[in-house]
Amino acid sequence: MRTHDAAVLFIAAAFVLSASGSAGAKSKKSAEPGVRNGAIAFWAAAGPQDVKNAVGGFDAAGVILLVDAKGKKRTPLTQGGHGGDDMDPVWSPDGKKLAFVSNRDQRSDIYSMDAAGGEQTGLTLGAEALARNPTWSPDGVKIAFDANKDANVDIYVQSLAPQTHGWTRLTDNLAVDMMPSWSPDGKKLAFVSNRDGRYAVFTMDPDGENETRLTPKEMHAWWPRWSPDGTRIVFNCNAGTDFRAPKSFDLALGNDICVMNRDGANRTMLTDGKRDNDIQPSWSPDGKRIVFISDREKPSARGGHIHLMDSDGLNRAFLKGTEHSFAPSWQPLVQ
Repeated sequence: MRTHDAAVLFIAAAFVLSASGSAGAKSKKSAEPGVRNGAIAFWAAAGPQDVKNAVGGFDAAGVILLVDAKGKKRTPLTQGGHGGDDMDPVWSPDGKKLAFVSNRDQRSDIYSMDAAGGEQTGLTLGAEALARNPTWSPDGVKIAFDANKDANVDIYVQSLAPQTHGWTRLTDNLAVDMMPSWSPDGKKLAFVSNRDGRYAVFTMDPDGENETRLTPKEMHAWWPRWSPDGTRIVFNCNAGTDFRAPKSFDLALGNDICVMNRDGANRTMLTDGKRDNDIQPSWSPDGKRIVFISDREKPSARGGHIHLMDSDGLNRAFLKGTEHSFAPSWQPLVQ
């Protein structure tokens, strides 16, 4: 995982790609009553024998799997065999479906499937664009995503209702706008843009209005994810960033996980700024833990192990047998 803007996109798509102490405290609110932590979905890169074993020996390019929070059981949900990668799974709000990206057929489209795998439904087929990075609306009736259309990467939204699969464009400028993440209350989309030169986290209304930058121009930031209570955003930032002094963007220095309030205040690092890469954070449904990918056990261009930590950065552990993994997403079990 090394080198400038192209590496950001590799990390971001998982294929191609201190401050105030108050932010380190755990969120006072908890997730919605009746929501428990389920399985962790992720995708594993091509080649390693352990991945082939997990999918029954089939030499798949990239496959989506489930693992429990103890790392003791891995279950493949896709089997490959279509000449592309299945990647970047994201759970629906009720935990019953996964949206994911597949670059089969020399395209990049968003598909969905049930939590147990099985039949896969194309959601963005037919458009002349490369769609990635899906996020569900809180009511589960829409998805937002980024797409490279007309030689420009912007953010779109699409209804999942039958016969209403048209795209609505939310951003429209010459910069890269990508990685949308829908707030739990449905009122905001966090996203990433390099419109000011460096990648930064912004928010906007679901209709594309009221764009607001949350991270300062002196840092690179990407992969935002809302806490279940909607009060905080966890995201990736370049290692060594103290949020004041300008820092060069260099993946050789490592990447870290940071957290901030929903308005951008109280930015804090949760990981230690060493020369490893801690990337692609996501919250547990109960808001108490964060799952992410790290290459600190074995630096590799093929991803890393799945790691867990408390929402304040403490009690870090990794799941053995999950090397070469990317883009974990934790299933909500709604009672």
